[in-house]
Amino acid sequence: MKKVLVATILVLTFALTCVAQEVCKRHTEPEGGFSFCPPDGWRIEQKTGDKYKMVFGTPTNGFTPNINIREGESAAPLADYVAANIAYLLANAEKEVGAANVKVLGQSDFVTASEQRGMKVVFQSVFKGFLVRTIQYISNGKGGKKILVTCTALESDKDVLDVVFDRSMKTFQMD
Repeated sequence: MKKVLVATILVLTFALTCVAQEVCKRHTEPEGGFSFCPPDGWRIEQKTGDKYKMVFGTPTNGFTPNINIREGESAAPLADYVAANIAYLLANAEKEVGAANVKVLGQSDFVTASEQRGMKVVFQSVFKGFLVRTIQYISNGKGGKKILVTCTALESDKDVLDVVFDRSMKTFQMD
């Protein structure tokens, strides 16, 4: 009886592990050495002048939620880089990207499914008349680079899209 119980537990554990495994169409950026699973149904586009492709959701109320990726270069520890990035955005967001009234709503550690450690910073601002929520996931890249994944949506969509962004960024990995 004990053998049957142990065998049943092993089979169930294996089955649950298989179900929990990631099933997605992974987007790879070979030049950056990373990949992630974009949200289901979102489109991927290369914008002129951008190193990495952007990911776009379905527009709601005149605004298109998006994910864009940038690279920074710094030998500073990640926490110092994030602090400098926040200070820079607060001081320059309006003249650089047209975002006004930028506020930091929160900051926390973030760990992906592949154990990539990073930081998550949540901002709120007014952009072209929209109250937007921006979540940055910042991690160490290859060769002293930092990877900044910026997810932006309407503040009013936070209950739905914060979960979508977190789920997508949990799949982020350095390849």
